[in-house]
Amino acid sequence: MVDEAEAAIVRRIYREYLEGKSLIQIARGLEADGILTGTGKTKWRTKTIKKMLSNEKYIGDALLQKTYTVDFLTKKRVKNEGLVPQYYVENSHEGIIPKDLYMQVQEEMVRRANLKAGKKKRVYSSKYALSSLVFCSKCGDIYRRIAWNNRGKHSAVWRCYTRVEHGPSACDAETIPEEDLQMVTVKAFNQLYEGKESMLEVLAQNIHQVLDTSGESLEAIESSLEDLQHQLLKKANSKQSYDKLANEIFELREKKQNIMVESAEKNGYKKRISELEEFLHGFDLEITEYDEQLICSYIQKITVYDDKFNVEFKAGFDLNFEK
Repeated sequence: MVDEAEAAIVRRIYREYLEGKSLIQIARGLEADGILTGTGKTKWRTKTIKKMLSNEKYIGDALLQKTYTVDFLTKKRVKNEGLVPQYYVENSHEGIIPKDLYMQVQEEMVRRANLKAGKKKRVYSSKYALSSLVFCSKCGDIYRRIAWNNRGKHSAVWRCYTRVEHGPSACDAETIPEEDLQMVTVKAFNQLYEGKESMLEVLAQNIHQVLDTSGESLEAIESSLEDLQHQLLKKANSKQSYDKLANEIFELREKKQNIMVESAEKNGYKKRISELEEFLHGFDLEITEYDEQLICSYIQKITVYDDKFNVEFKAGFDLNFEK
């Protein structure tokens, strides 16, 4: 039976991670709300959050033999690094989160782990809403926030990381005052407000395009897999060779995984479009102040050019603003 309290905590963690929060931010939020860990502790560790984000048990699957016993007297177990075989069992029990949500989180974990600016690898940051979102059009590197002291005048600015590290000879991208960058996001949302009706039509069309995109049926793949597994079992019991069947099963499992990833991407895209639609329906007044929550929820990327800013939304479109 599903533990609804546990399910609610897991869904919250997955949702906040997809909204852009870091592991430490999620942990601190849970602690602030007085939510206890599975072992009844008040302190949440980022390692625990990370494990929860990649725990296949939450979708009803199970990976067997993650650890194995090395000393049967002391019952000592160690992590299985491939010394003994592991077995992945699908639908072994009732899940507490949808598989598409799980796949979206896996995709985001890979994105953060492999965050690159050009050929350089950068560490994902969520200290500020604009962290890891602003990019240089010249070298492809990330813009970072810097406390600026210009002749005794203190301010916050954003600068291309390549220029910060290697100087203007490596990249001569200009320094952007934080207020200018923040106002670009305000302008972006207000432009959506001004063209609200036409934008809602575009978003509705985008959702239909996603829904109309058809691919190979996951049900058909699963049916074929089940049939092949029965055939393999018969051959194994009668001591016949089943190498060809095993290869077919492996290929089908890989195809199934690809379909699940593609489905998760489509569902994630539909979700982002639907969320922006809902926001626009309730968007009654132009905004006058920078809003970090709006950035985290709807903006995917901001690219800085010599003469403009390009603001890319998670719903799959972008707007340009002259400097």
